[in-house]
Amino acid sequence: MSTITSSTTTIPAGTYTSVIAHSEANFSVKYVVSTFRGGFEQFDAVLTADENGNAKLDGTVKIDSLLVKDENLGAHLKSPEFFDAEQYPEIKFTSLQIKRDGDAVTLEGDLTLKGHT
Repeated sequence: MSTITSSTTTIPAGTYTSVIAHSEANFSVKYVVSTFRGGFEQFDAVLTADENGNAKLDGTVKIDSLLVKDENLGAHLKSPEFFDAEQYPEIKFTSLQIKRDGDAVTLEGDLTLKGHT
C-alpha cells in the first residue's frame, strides 16, 4: 500500500480501504438556530487509483448504526419518514470525480439514499 505525502499531487496507484479506528462517517444539518450532528458506526470505503492518478471512491454506511445524542431522534431518523432503515438499510456514495490540490480534496459523485441517486 502506498502513502500519500504532501509533495504528491496525484494519488499513488493502489487500493485503500477505510479502517474504522482511524475513520469517521459524520454529517451535520443546520436546523432552526443550531447545527444538528450525527454519524454512523458501521461503514466502509474503498479508494482505488490507477497509474495515471485517476481515482474512484466507493462508500457505504449502515443506517442501523446511526449515532445521535437523543435516542428518540435516532428512532425517528431511522423511520420511513427519513432514512427508512428497514426498507433501505444503506446509504451509498460513488465518486465521479476526485480533485486534489495540496492537502485539499474535492469529491463529486452520486449519493444513493432511499433507492434514489
